[in-house]
Amino acid sequence: MLGRMKRLATWVGGLLLVGTLVLVLGARRDHPAGDVEARWAQPPSRFVVVDGLRVHYRDRGRGPAIVLLHGSLASLFTWEGWATELEHDHRVVTIDLPGHGLTGPDAQKRYSPRAMAAFLDRFAAELGLLRFSLGGNSMGGAIAWRYAILHPDKIARLILVDADGQPREEPRPLVTRLYRSPLWGPLVRWISPRFMVEKSVHDVYGDPRRVSAAVVAQYDDMLLRAGNREAAHQRLSLVEDDGLLAASAKSACRR
Repeated sequence: MLGRMKRLATWVGGLLLVGTLVLVLGARRDHPAGDVEARWAQPPSRFVVVDGLRVHYRDRGRGPAIVLLHGSLASLFTWEGWATELEHDHRVVTIDLPGHGLTGPDAQKRYSPRAMAAFLDRFAAELGLLRFSLGGNSMGGAIAWRYAILHPDKIARLILVDADGQPREEPRPLVTRLYRSPLWGPLVRWISPRFMVEKSVHDVYGDPRRVSAAVVAQYDDMLLRAGNREAAHQRLSLVEDDGLLAASAKSACRR
């Protein structure tokens, strides 16, 4: 009995030590917004104010317009490879969504997929985009299909890449579960060890061989941009299912 208690005490002590190391080594301050912008807002980056929010976007090429939306904890740089290819015969618009990248946090906390779809509509109007193709990955996909339901007349084509928004059986990524946790969420806002960022990037890349040190540094810098981690905690704490997809399906059946 005594030996078992000693082993338990050793195990608990080791767990506390590991936890303390993670807290000490993983806790990092936000990066000043101006510093991050100076590093990454290079041409063709632009900014436009939409409903009081200074939005970072890129607009390049000529031809039929296509707007591409990134996923959770990512940025418009997710689409750089595709944008470079598509700009030869398309007008390609990429955007840092509220709470992400160089756009940063929204003072009004409009982070639900439906709220961001409304934001996208105002952004598109600001750029004079009356009808366009819309692509979205993960969280961006959830915003894209909502936008298509709400504004079908404005969508030429809808492209969904691993879109979020449907019920799922598989567990969410660890970092997402941590941000959503009432216990860990406020802590993760400050504790973002670089190795966890690197692991998350490898997990979401279809071809992990494309994950270079520069790619990890970019994701890391965007995550630590002042206010983005707090925005992530606020966004991931929201209830996702707004019933829009089910309502649209019922409406289609009645027709």
